Amino acid sequence: FKQKTAYEISACLVGSEMCIRDRNIEKQKIQIVKDYDPSLPLLEIDRALISQVFFNLATNSIEAFKKKNISGKITIRSRVAYEVYINNRKFKTACQIDFIDNGPGIPDDIIDSVFFPLVSSKEIASGLGLSIVKGIINQHGGSIDCSSDETGTTFTILLPISEINFEKTTRKEGING
Repeated sequence: FKQKTAYEISACLVGSEMCIRDRNIEKQKIQIVKDYDPSLPLLEIDRALISQVFFNLATNSIEAFKKKNISGKITIRSRVAYEVYINNRKFKTACQIDFIDNGPGIPDDIIDSVFFPLVSSKEIASGLGLSIVKGIINQHGGSIDCSSDETGTTFTILLPISEINFEKTTRKEGING
């Protein structure tokens, strides 16, 4: 993959959201709620790959709504998470991105294997989407988890924030004095 560059994660989220809106979600009455933390520091990421992750996650939610022919809501939230473990390593700070939908949920029989290749609840699908998503997040030193029930599904991504980028941001915004 391309070399990582410092980017604002919200720019990737907004870019993905624009691609999602092009899919006529208004017709289906799917609402997108943005809850972005403006204080997030820059992240060392491959913007194109991370944008693809966000697009894939939102697309899965939209397709679940369509499959059940229901309207719904997708909330995309970003926050700074403190003192977190990512892949068994402790980080002082990380960027947490949650994709939350109020759709039908992921079937119990596949929830534990959604990130494995060839696993899908769709009738016509390769089953590679979430496997690719996990691979991209892993390439960025991050983690992704999923929880789901009949009230909806949440994908939580954690991406480490370098101490240098975090300190630059907090100093610039006067957070630490």
